[in-house]
Amino acid sequence: MAPERSHTGLELYNRYRVGPLEARGALCAVFRGDDTVLRRPIAVKAVPPALVDTYRDALRACAALSHPAIVATYDAVNLDGWLYLAQEFVAARSLTSYLDAGLPVARAVDLAAQIARVLAYAHAHSVTHGDLTPAAVLVDRRAAVRINNFGLPADAAYFATAGAGLKLDDISDASEMPNADDGGTSAAGAAEEDVRALGLILWQALSAPAHPPRTEHEPEDTRRAFRADVPESLRALVRRCAGRSEDDRIADAETALAQLDAIADELAQARAPLSEQTPATVRAARAAVARVAPWSSDETQAGPRLWGDNDGPHAHSAPTIASPRYPSAGPLAVDAAPRLRLPARATGAPGAPGRPGVPSPSSGLRQRATAGPAAPLDPPTWPSQRRPPTQPAQVSINFRMLLVVSVALFVLFFIIGFIAQPGIGLR
Repeated sequence: MAPERSHTGLELYNRYRVGPLEARGALCAVFRGDDTVLRRPIAVKAVPPALVDTYRDALRACAALSHPAIVATYDAVNLDGWLYLAQEFVAARSLTSYLDAGLPVARAVDLAAQIARVLAYAHAHSVTHGDLTPAAVLVDRRAAVRINNFGLPADAAYFATAGAGLKLDDISDASEMPNADDGGTSAAGAAEEDVRALGLILWQALSAPAHPPRTEHEPEDTRRAFRADVPESLRALVRRCAGRSEDDRIADAETALAQLDAIADELAQARAPLSEQTPATVRAARAAVARVAPWSSDETQAGPRLWGDNDGPHAHSAPTIASPRYPSAGPLAVDAAPRLRLPARATGAPGAPGRPGVPSPSSGLRQRATAGPAAPLDPPTWPSQRRPPTQPAQVSINFRMLLVVSVALFVLFFIIGFIAQPGIGLR
């Protein structure tokens, strides 16, 4: 791309507005953009005139592909000899940024399986990628893979560097590794090269520099080796995908996907249970709740009905309350359905604090619980059913006498009025 050419601010077809620069690749630059008709963000790829025919042929080859993991191309616009591709905007980062620090084994297997699934779909439609590099693989925040740049010529420099690093691995056979000068360009459009590119991505994700530089002025050592946490089955898979030996090489994406799924199952079975990964504070809290739970519910389970065979098909055995507060004294008769005890109205007689004239039901329960197995357990009576023997009885007697006197006076006046009525009518 010519450095003096500015693409920001262009309006394509009075619909696509080109925004600021988003990324610069090996062949072209990518800009943020907006679709003013559908009002959605897009990515605008500016292709220089020298590569217009190459990109147009690639678009025609993969136009039939429709996969959620393939970056979609909405439109292609020609302007002043340049080709502008309006593509789906993906909020993701290239896989290159993650390979620098290395990936965990399980995450690397998962990403490779997603790539292999997309390659298997494309190969089933007679379409190959040809330039499957970490820059063409996008990973979003949910670790979902999106693949771009289908049908483009291979990046010879990348394949030469990645192949040389794998060739110098001290635990693999150098005769099976690709030559550095070959660069993977001898069969750039074949499906086998896509599988080999997948193996190189796995190799970079699972390897580390064999001998890091000791000083700043020391030349960088390109030799790499598998990390210690990589299982042997996964190492063998990388060699079978990236090698050129015809004996046991994996040449199709379907086989690579099946092998990756099998390794993912092995890693899942070897993973530690979730209970062992629970923080110590959470485990301590759960243990404390388990210790407190038995005695914290005893005051709400007392009732007159016994547990037994009369409860029907869902009969339960009588629980036993045993805790530091209440010693174990045999099974207690409890109510099958705990009931909430509401406070009764005060009667005016002096009594326990907060409940005038009514004893605390919880205190009676504690007395019965600690009385031992020989102590009978009387069914509890509600405070509203209890009547003090002094003042309430006198009040009820006075009310009855007043009622009797009132009825007698009513009858007397009724008889007097009935007898006196004829005499009044005669006058």
